[in-house]
Amino acid sequence: MEVDITHISKNGQVVIPVKIRKAVNAKPNDEFYIYSIGEKILLEPIKKEEIKKELELLDIIKDSEKQIEKGESIVLESSIDIEEMDKKLMDKGYEN
Repeated sequence: MEVDITHISKNGQVVIPVKIRKAVNAKPNDEFYIYSIGEKILLEPIKKEEIKKELELLDIIKDSEKQIEKGESIVLESSIDIEEMDKKLMDKGYEN
């Protein structure tokens, strides 16, 4: 973990010190989420490839919700092994 000191300019800008930028591989024009946690401020780099995966997962969830609304869902025992679960989920001829 790297630690350094910086300040806020009159315009509300904060400079991220070089050793911190290097530690997180931050480049010019990188984007960050910014959070306030109590009296602390946290910057988190936005990783666009992770956002793409999350958006794809959201699409899958939305499609699943539509299937459930149409009654195209099944209930599986959580005790069955993953291969059997995959087989049942992929089977297009399941009963409602």
